Amino acid sequence: MRRIKTENLDFLIRLIISVIFATLAFVSVECASATTYYLYEGDSENGYDIYQDDYPLTELWGYPLSCITNLKSTSGTTWITWTWTNPADLRYTMIYLNGTWKTNTSQPYYNATGLDPNTCYKISTRTVGKEGDTNSIGVNQTAKTKAENNPPIANFTYIPEKPIVNETIAFNATNSTDADGNITNYKWDFGDGNVISTTVPVIAHTYISAGNYTLNLTVTDDDYAMNSSSQWINVTGLDCTCGDICVTITGWYRDGSAFHTSITPIQSAVDTATAGDTICVKDGTYNENVDVNKRLTIRSENGTASTTIKGAKSDEYVFVVTADYVNITGFTVAEVTVTRKVGIYLCGTDHCNLSGNVAMEHQYGTYRGDASDTTSKKPPTTDFRSDTRTRVITNRSTDTTSTDLMRETTRSRATTHRTTTTASTQYRHATKRSTTPGT
Repeated sequence: MRRIKTENLDFLIRLIISVIFATLAFVSVECASATTYYLYEGDSENGYDIYQDDYPLTELWGYPLSCITNLKSTSGTTWITWTWTNPADLRYTMIYLNGTWKTNTSQPYYNATGLDPNTCYKISTRTVGKEGDTNSIGVNQTAKTKAENNPPIANFTYIPEKPIVNETIAFNATNSTDADGNITNYKWDFGDGNVISTTVPVIAHTYISAGNYTLNLTVTDDDYAMNSSSQWINVTGLDCTCGDICVTITGWYRDGSAFHTSITPIQSAVDTATAGDTICVKDGTYNENVDVNKRLTIRSENGTASTTIKGAKSDEYVFVVTADYVNITGFTVAEVTVTRKVGIYLCGTDHCNLSGNVAMEHQYGTYRGDASDTTSKKPPTTDFRSDTRTRVITNRSTDTTSTDLMRETTRSRATTHRTTTTASTQYRHATKRSTTPGT
C-alpha cells in the first residue's frame, strides 16, 4: 500500500471538504456539531492510497463546525428578543433580520425593537470563530410580534369615604381592567409624598395630617401599556363636634386625640367612655353587638337612614342595656334572626330613653326584661312610653301590636305629665326583675 504524496494530500483534503460543504450548504436551520474528522488509509478509485490518522480536523477548511444552540424568542407589540447558547469557539455572531445585516455580537441575545405589530420577522445567525473563520451554516428562526395592545383602564375606590387623620384607609383597584391581557403593576401616589408600587390591587394607607390630597393610580399591563386615574380625597382632622367620643366604621377617637382602630368600634367606645359621655356614631353600617353597662348617650350623627347596626352574632341582642339613664337614638337596628331575641334589650333599668330608632328583622323591636305584663314586651311601632322613667320610641318593627295597647300607651303618656300613677309605681318596683323575652 502506498502513502499519498504530500502535494496530492492537500488537494484531496480540499476536495473532500468541498464535497462535505456542498452537502451541508443545503442545511439552513441545523448546524453541524463540533465533530472531529479523520482521514484513514485505504484504497481509492484513482489509485492513490490515503493514510492520515493523526491530523484531526476540528474546522473544515477554515469554517467552524459549531453554531449557536437553543435559539428561543419572546415578543411584544413592537419588539422581539432572541436568546441562545454560544459555542465555545465563538468570536462573535453575525445577526441578520429579514435578510438584512444588523449587528455582530458576542452576547447570547439580540433585541429587535421598533417593529410593526402582528408581523413576522426572521432572524438569521452566522458564527465567526476565534481565528476569524466564518461558518457558512446558520441557525434561523421566525417569530411574530403581538397584535396592537389595548391599554388597561385604571379605576379604584376607597373606604371610608370620609376619612380622618390617622385612620386606616383601604384603597381598592380590583375594578381596573385590561381587555387583552393582565395588569401586572399598581402604582399608588397618595399625594402626601408616599408612592408605592405593588402587584396586588388592594392596599392600605394612613394620612397623618388633615387636608385635600390628589390620589393617583397608574396601572401597567403585561405589554407595558399604562393608564392612570386620579381622585381627590379630603382627610379631616380629629374633631369630634357631635359628642365626647366619635365612632367610625374602623375605630373611635375623642376630640383632639388620636384615632384608635377597632373591629367593634361602638363597643370599644362604650368600654372607654366615662359615665355621662355622649358617643356620636358616624354614618355607616356597623356589624357588632353592643353591651351598655354605664350611663351614656349613644346617638347617630345623621339618623336611621345613614347609620345601621347589624348584630354580628345573630343569636344575641344587638343592644343590651343594663345601666340606668341610657339614651339610644337614631339607629336602624337589624338582623337578629333567632326566635325570642330582640334589637334592643333593657334589663333591670330605670330612666332610659330609646327614641327615633328603626327595629327590623327580629321578633321584638325593643324588650323590657323587667316588665310584668306580656303585652308591654312588644312595643307598638311608634311612641311607646312604658312609664314615667323609660321612654321607648321605634319607627318600624317586624312585630305588630294591638290598637288597644297603642291606646293604652297614649293614655299613659298623658297621665305621666301630671303625676306618677299607682300602676307606674308598681312597674318601677318591677324593674329589678328580669325575665326571658316571650315568657
